[in-house]
Amino acid sequence: MALWPPSLLTGDTIILLVVVVGSLAILYVGLAVCRATMADTDSTILRLSLLIWFVLLFAEGLFDRQGDEVDTYKGLITDQAYGEAIVWVVAAVILFVVLIPHLSYLRFLFSNYYKWATIYFLVCLGSIAYTPDKTYSLAWCFKLGLVVTLLAVCIPTVSSVDKAILFLRISLWGALVFTLVPILIAMSDPEGVFNGAGGRVIDPTLVSQKGAFILLLAMLLYALQKKKHVLVLGMIGAGVMVFAFGKTSIVAGGLSAALMSVMQGRRKAALWVVVGLIVLTVVIFLTVPQVSQYASSYGGTDTLSGRTEVWAMAFPRIKQRPIQGYGYLASHFIWLSERGHAAEFAHLHNSFLDVTYNLGIIGLIPMLLMHYGIMKNLRNTLRRSKAPPAMSNSEERKSSRSLYLLGAGILALYVNLLINGMLTTVFGGRATFLFMSFLAVLALSEIVNRESLSLIPRGGLFSSGSHRQMRTRVSPYSVPSF
Repeated sequence: MALWPPSLLTGDTIILLVVVVGSLAILYVGLAVCRATMADTDSTILRLSLLIWFVLLFAEGLFDRQGDEVDTYKGLITDQAYGEAIVWVVAAVILFVVLIPHLSYLRFLFSNYYKWATIYFLVCLGSIAYTPDKTYSLAWCFKLGLVVTLLAVCIPTVSSVDKAILFLRISLWGALVFTLVPILIAMSDPEGVFNGAGGRVIDPTLVSQKGAFILLLAMLLYALQKKKHVLVLGMIGAGVMVFAFGKTSIVAGGLSAALMSVMQGRRKAALWVVVGLIVLTVVIFLTVPQVSQYASSYGGTDTLSGRTEVWAMAFPRIKQRPIQGYGYLASHFIWLSERGHAAEFAHLHNSFLDVTYNLGIIGLIPMLLMHYGIMKNLRNTLRRSKAPPAMSNSEERKSSRSLYLLGAGILALYVNLLINGMLTTVFGGRATFLFMSFLAVLALSEIVNRESLSLIPRGGLFSSGSHRQMRTRVSPYSVPSF
C-alpha cells in the first residue's frame, strides 16, 4: 500500500482490493480447513469451487457496473466494471491452480446434457469474430466459460444430497448478499432508491427476479432441513420480490413457489403461499407511495412495456442472418443499426429470441437441448425417487424422499427461470446471476439424475440388458445418458 500511487487510491480500488484479498483469504482458510480435517480430494475441490462460486455472486452485487450502451461501445467503461472483471480473472486463476493436478474433472464439460452448455460457450466464443463490440463480448464470454467450467467441476464432486444442500446454501447466501448490498447502498440516498423504471426500486425487474430466487431456495432448503431461519430468509426474498414490483417476476415466483409446495404434497401450504404473496403485495401497495403510484399510472399493457415493439424490430433482422446471427451480445448494441424507442433496450426481452438474434440457429439448438436435458433429467429423478414398494428400509425411504424434494425444488427453480425468460433475457445473454442460475439448474439436474440411479432395484438394471447401465451404477463418477 505504501508503494501504491495516491492517485489510484480511490473508493473503487479500495473495494477491489478488499474483495480480492478477502477472496484469497477465504479460499486459504477453506483449504486449511480441508487439510486439517483430512478431507478427500472431491470434498476439497468442491468446497474451493463453492467458495469461488460465492465470490462471483458477491462481486456481482458489490460492483456497480450499470452504464450507458453508447459509452460502453466507445470504451468508456466504469472503474467498477473493470474491478469485477479483475475478480473474474483472479477466480479463474485460482480454479486453474486447483485443477492443474486434477485435469480429469474437466471431462465433465462434455458429459451428457451438460455438454450442450460447453458447446453453447464455444459458439459464443466463435461468434465474437463478427460481434459489434469484440472486447465487451469477449469479457463476458470469459466469465461464461469460467462459470461453465466451475459447474462442470461440481457435477462429479456433488456426490450426495448433503453436498447438493451445501451448494444450495452457498447459493442462497450469495444471492442474499448481492441482492441486499446494492439496495442498502442505494438507501443511503432515499431519493435515489426509486430511480428505476416507472419510479420503482433501481433495476426493478432484476431485483424482483433475485427476490423470487431467494424465496424458492429458502423453501427448498426448509423442505430438506426444516431449519426455521431459512423461512425468515424466504420472507426477506418475498418482500424484495414484491417491493421491487417486477410484475412477471412476482407471477413467476408465486406460481413456482406454489408448484414446489404442491409437488411436496403440501397443497394447503401452496394456497397459503399464494394468499401470503397477495397480502404482502397489498400491504406494500398501500404503504409504499412509489409502488402504488407506478401501478396506478402504468400504461404499457398493450405493448407489454414496449416488448412487442422490440420483438417486431428484431424479427426482420433475424430473417436476414438466421444461421449465425450477429454475434454474442450483439443485441446490446442494436441501436447501432436501428432507431426509435425499441432500439434503446439493451436486449430483446425474450431469452430464446435474444439467443436467436445473437447466435442464430447454431446457438439456439444447444440452448434448446439444455432445456430438454433439464426436463428429461428431472423427470427421470422424480419418477425414480417416488419411494418404490420394494423399499422396506426406512433409511432408503428417507434418502428417496430427500432426492424427490430436491428434484421438485430444482424443477420449481427452472419453471421460475423459464417464465421470466419469456419476457426478459434470463438465459443466453450475459453470464449474470440468472444465467448462472440456469446453468446451475442444468448441472444440478445432471447430479440428481445420477444419484437417482442408486434407487433402481438391481434387477431393474440387468433387465434392460445394458452392461453400460450396470457399470454406470457402480462407478461414482459416471453420469449416464438417456
